[in-house]
Amino acid sequence: MKQAAEMFLLVFLGLVSCRALPESQDVSDIIQQVVDMPSLQAFYHVDTIPDRKPLIIVGDFDELSVNQFGVPVSVLSTKQASAKYPSAFLEITMLQINGEIAKVTFRYVPEGVEGEAILRKNRDWKITKSKLVER
Repeated sequence: MKQAAEMFLLVFLGLVSCRALPESQDVSDIIQQVVDMPSLQAFYHVDTIPDRKPLIIVGDFDELSVNQFGVPVSVLSTKQASAKYPSAFLEITMLQINGEIAKVTFRYVPEGVEGEAILRKNRDWKITKSKLVER
């Protein structure tokens, strides 16, 4: 009986701890929506500051297929970005995906902008609510 209880406990803990990881395509689609937010476009200034192209995204992403300004974005860890580009990057500070709902918080360091986006997936991920604040 003790072995059966231990086995049940191990199986239960294994099931609880094995949460499905988000698909890399979902992550890319979500980040693409954030990068393309109309309210964020005015802060990129790539026409006057060409060093901001390609856009650098900071976050812990294994794979990210996102484009901005007609070219793929560069993805760096926080440590890499701080060493190479002390302030010219879009940092994804939090990304949560819960089924068909996602929440992203971010900051665009060179312009002192922070934001949040809530997305919903029907067929594609679409932003349903967003907020952008200059600091």
